Amino acid sequence: MGIIAKLISYPDKILSIFFLRILPESIHLSILALCILYKHFQLFTARRAYAAAVKSSRKRLHPPPDSGECSVCLSELAAEGEECCELAACGHAFHRGCVERWLIAHAPTCPLCRAAAMNMAGKES
Repeated sequence: MGIIAKLISYPDKILSIFFLRILPESIHLSILALCILYKHFQLFTARRAYAAAVKSSRKRLHPPPDSGECSVCLSELAAEGEECCELAACGHAFHRGCVERWLIAHAPTCPLCRAAAMNMAGKES
């Protein structure tokens, strides 16, 4: 009789362990993984939108300014083959690659005067 009771209670114990411990834990981990993926997706889309706003906040200069230096890399602006741009907010000129790296990595402000390069909506200010 004891063996039959143990055999009957064994599946019951397995089911109770599954529904009370394993299933809630797996649901919890699944929800946590979805939250983490959603946060990474938000960060990725925000970075792409910010990079697009950085590109729209400057305008190309053709030809580059005759004198001056890029305050980001401290080299001459009028060097051959280098594309220069001017921030729309303040009019300061930089190498295109230098100002893009600055705006994305450091701050959405001009490296010289700290004027806002773009407003919070990501459009030119």
